[in-house]
Amino acid sequence: MFPGISGPSNNLLETLAALTWGDIDGQTTSNVDPLFRDHASTILFRQEIGYTDHSFVELTSLIEQYETAVEDALNNYKLLTQNSNSYAFQSVEVLGFVRPKSIPWAPGWSRILQTSP
Repeated sequence: MFPGISGPSNNLLETLAALTWGDIDGQTTSNVDPLFRDHASTILFRQEIGYTDHSFVELTSLIEQYETAVEDALNNYKLLTQNSNSYAFQSVEVLGFVRPKSIPWAPGWSRILQTSP
């Protein structure tokens, strides 16, 4: 879900800093789109992750810090055990939420990636 803009602003960063995100949902899609493997048009399952009153800028900063820590730790890609699902599910925890269940099961969803100190 995307945040809504409540008023006009001359500065996009000021607007983003003032926004709160709101509800965060997780969704599962089928991986059948031959042109773009990480996105499919059909949502198979959706679950509520939680609500946050953090701003877009705060959440972006947390994810950027997590991204840097994961990259610096040099995690290897492993098709079935450590992959983009690991990254996505762990990023939810970085934002302060409980890792959602993987319904249906997604390889690597339960793996905790190493992060740099």
